[in-house]
Amino acid sequence: MSETQPFQSNVDQSDLNDLNDRLARTRWTDQHLGIGWSHGVNGDNLREMVGSQSICFASVRPSRRIGITNKISFEVVGAMTTSVDVLQYIKFALPEVSVTKAMKLVYYTQAWSLAWTGQDAFSDPVVAWQYGPTTELAYKNFTATVPRSDGISAELKSVVDAIVGYYNQFTATQLVDRTHSESPWKKTFNSLSGGHEAGRAIAPTDMKKEYTMQALKGEGPTRPSFDAAIIGDEKFEKLLSKIRTERREALDLLASR
Repeated sequence: MSETQPFQSNVDQSDLNDLNDRLARTRWTDQHLGIGWSHGVNGDNLREMVGSQSICFASVRPSRRIGITNKISFEVVGAMTTSVDVLQYIKFALPEVSVTKAMKLVYYTQAWSLAWTGQDAFSDPVVAWQYGPTTELAYKNFTATVPRSDGISAELKSVVDAIVGYYNQFTATQLVDRTHSESPWKKTFNSLSGGHEAGRAIAPTDMKKEYTMQALKGEGPTRPSFDAAIIGDEKFEKLLSKIRTERREALDLLASR
């Protein structure tokens, strides 16, 4: 068998804009009450995920290699940030962090990112487990995860730095108790659909609501100064394209009246 060769796929920007436009116009069915994730993907979570993402392709240094068979392998290019990427930076900032504290810091990174920016810090879901919210991916990979300072963006680093700076003053047990007292975990774990036993993920909207309210009360970590960041031309174009796509449906509706 000949050696595999790298290749690049070019997608016209007009095609990506059209796909973003059609995603923005998606008509969703109602989520049945009380079934959570037991009958497939949770509708509320899917709407939240699609509504907060834009479609783009990037050519970047691959971060991991995936084995498909014993003969074929490929490298993920432009892979989405996961909770393990965040965990790597947490372990870099806190070399002696325990698994329990690390899981809570991963959770708070996601929660406060949603409150501060409206965007997910990472792509995998947060689950309401017995000892508080975490991600299954980060928990299962805690021991194997090595500290790393260059695996996430500068903006996300600033979020994690704020989380570590504030929550590291609490013990792991105190963080468990703290998350147990807050509405996202309580609502999900005690849900009629079974909470943790059903593998129920905490809705991003619940996290965003809880920690936005805390911020308005002056509670929790201090929001990083994102506005001070320098935005390059490529990033600016992506941001502008996303704004245009998100606003297009509203503009089309106004034009039809």
